[in-house]
Amino acid sequence: SITTFKKKNVKAVERSDLPQDKTKDEANALTKDQVKLLEKWWVTIMKGRVSSVTSTKRLSGTPAIVFQPENSAMRAMRKMYNQTDVLPAQKLEIDPSNETIRKLYSLALVEKNESLSKTVAEQIYFNSLISAGLVDDPREMLNTLKSLLNTATKDVPLPETDVSKLN
Repeated sequence: SITTFKKKNVKAVERSDLPQDKTKDEANALTKDQVKLLEKWWVTIMKGRVSSVTSTKRLSGTPAIVFQPENSAMRAMRKMYNQTDVLPAQKLEIDPSNETIRKLYSLALVEKNESLSKTVAEQIYFNSLISAGLVDDPREMLNTLKSLLNTATKDVPLPETDVSKLN
């Protein structure tokens, strides 16, 4: 692996302690207490898949990332030796000012919409895994996507079945 480039240290963004963006608008961000409540909820509903949730200010435009994901070379080696293919529980870092994260908090802990909040949490988790290169079979997330699409289109009227009425 490359550790230096032009005499500068190279670090993976997931593994490094980058300086945090001080210009980010934090007026609407979740508080530390809200993040703790969201972590407890998220770890409970995704037992065995999410081990912890912490906040970070270094994300921009994405709700969450997997923090310090397993190296893809190590995963390939484990597969080669037929070792367990089960992904260990992941550490998520979330952006407490991200609109999706704030809405997830509201769905899960204010409105208590268990079904939709779990679906949104699962999709954020899957998106984080994809970004980290940890999804071998994306079909795992099809049920989550189907549920989100059904929720997004639930108020859309169905088309007329009588084609003659369309003209």
